[in-house]
Amino acid sequence: MSAQIHATVVRRAFHVRFDKLVRVSVYQSGEGGVADHGLLLGLGDDDHLHYHTDSRGDVRYYRKEAVDIALSGKANAGHTHAQLHTHANRATLDAIPGHDAAQTGQVLRRSAAGLEWGDAGQFAGGGDMLSSVYDVDGDGIVDAAASVPWNGVTDTPSAFPPAAHSHDGDYDALGSATAAVAAHESLENNPHAVTAAQVGADPAGEAASQRAAHETAYDHDAYDAHLADTGNPHAVTAALAGADPAGEATTQRAAHEAAYDHTLIGTGGGATDHGALSGLEDDDHPQYHTDARGDARYERIDATILRTTDLAGPGAAETAARSDHDHDGSYDPAGEASSAVALHKTEPNAHTAASIGYDNGSSGAGGTNVQAAMDEVAGIAALAYNSRVPSGGSAGDMLVRQSDGAAGWQAPAAGGAGYINGLARRPQFKRTGPTEITLAGGCAYEIGGVIAFTSADIVYTMTGLSSSTAEWQYLYIKSGAAGTLTSADFVNSATAPVWDASRQGWYDASGNRCIFAVYTVGDGAIYAFVYANGLVTYQNEFATNISGTDLDMTYVVVQWTAPAFCRTVFGTFQNGGYGNNSATLFYRTAGETGSGVRISFSTGNGYGMEVVRVPVNADLQGEIVHNTNDGNLAWVYNTGWFLPEGM
Repeated sequence: MSAQIHATVVRRAFHVRFDKLVRVSVYQSGEGGVADHGLLLGLGDDDHLHYHTDSRGDVRYYRKEAVDIALSGKANAGHTHAQLHTHANRATLDAIPGHDAAQTGQVLRRSAAGLEWGDAGQFAGGGDMLSSVYDVDGDGIVDAAASVPWNGVTDTPSAFPPAAHSHDGDYDALGSATAAVAAHESLENNPHAVTAAQVGADPAGEAASQRAAHETAYDHDAYDAHLADTGNPHAVTAALAGADPAGEATTQRAAHEAAYDHTLIGTGGGATDHGALSGLEDDDHPQYHTDARGDARYERIDATILRTTDLAGPGAAETAARSDHDHDGSYDPAGEASSAVALHKTEPNAHTAASIGYDNGSSGAGGTNVQAAMDEVAGIAALAYNSRVPSGGSAGDMLVRQSDGAAGWQAPAAGGAGYINGLARRPQFKRTGPTEITLAGGCAYEIGGVIAFTSADIVYTMTGLSSSTAEWQYLYIKSGAAGTLTSADFVNSATAPVWDASRQGWYDASGNRCIFAVYTVGDGAIYAFVYANGLVTYQNEFATNISGTDLDMTYVVVQWTAPAFCRTVFGTFQNGGYGNNSATLFYRTAGETGSGVRISFSTGNGYGMEVVRVPVNADLQGEIVHNTNDGNLAWVYNTGWFLPEGM
């Protein structure tokens, strides 16, 4: 490209483009052109509509940042779909309503519909009607009776006809007031005697008087003549007006002509076609996109990250961009897993010790050969798959491959591989009568080295329930029970079990295994309860020794009612404020030295209530304390208890 200062004289005006200061070339309009594209004027103008500017490119393409945003968070081609899992044993806890649904002073009770909040007095057996609850204002009238809704009143009349009467002397005749207002509104004689000063106006004639005084005081003819004077009456100079003196432009041009060589170029020649210019490969149009500028601004069509068929149209990248990938190498083709399982059933001996990472040598003192053991299991599996399980056998026997390769039943030795020590798969327990408890089918317990189980619901009748003394009765599976259980395999006793670490369960001295417990209040009947997933909830909670107790800042023992084996209880804690002071209730296991955990909080005269799972010691005791000495009260109720491990 020619390195020049290039100027074009058009209509006696200079248009100068500075590239490099070497010399100035001037030509007259119509006298030819230039040979180099870069020397043209107006290179920044948008004369090439077939190219893309930013605005035309934005309409046609997706911006890189838009594509990046649309693809953020999308799965990579190599992602996997890990199997999700759910927790199915939360029905009971999920059924407990949140404390934020309760009003101050309400309690949580069990009803036919489940756990619900309600006023203490609305439930059967709610206790005394305390004036502190039912007569808060102390006027001697139950608050609920002080204001009775109309629909709570009986024998009310259905109509209330008024007695004959009139309002003469108290009110004007019907329509008279409207007529008086209408008559007043029609008046146009200033009935309220409003003055000019009251409405912010000058008195009548004031404006004309002021104008006449102005005309007398001032000469307006001289002012009008001055406005019409165009002879520079103020003697304004070129300098004052910000202009050059007369002739300065001509002087500057003459000096320029003398200082520079203005040899004409392109006279009678030059390019007239854009394609004939030199320097076309130069980047003289920064307003257009080169490949580099386009790649920086847009996502290329040939990029593998997007397929045009994945996009519904302009603007769809923001909502419909998808990762172009497959799951080859991550998943088997559809149906292949089922085919593999079917093939595995026909070839159970395909597994070897080496294939699963085990040594085929001796496994220790017993000298068990791993491969031989696997062959034995595989042989039994083959028999089972082919429906050739032998008949016979006694309850608790194992299916074992014999020396001749056939399968046979064999009684396991105690503690051997034929059972899982301490196995306890609980059933659902349900009170179905005053002395009856039903165990749902599907439970299984290990006892005496064999498995005992229920294949159907079993109804067991408790015997010896006290009609005079509150007590716990413990339900046992008898020692020696095996196989399918019946009601005859159970026994109940007031004697509590103890933990047997070797057998990993709760047993009495006769070897009977304890699996549950029920409570009686001395009426010869099972105290009503609901069981689910290890939690036993009383149908009607009952108070502990903490009932309206002023704790202050001294720990007080809470005595819980629960089975002897229990170490976790379910309790309701009510915390009552005093005056304008707030109080926090803390709990700890009896005998511990820590400060405990926060259980409930109350503010001012309000009440706080929480239903909480808390630990107890072997004496079924905990301890509670307030953080203030301001007369705050506390109530604690037995709500339920939890079955321990091994039961």
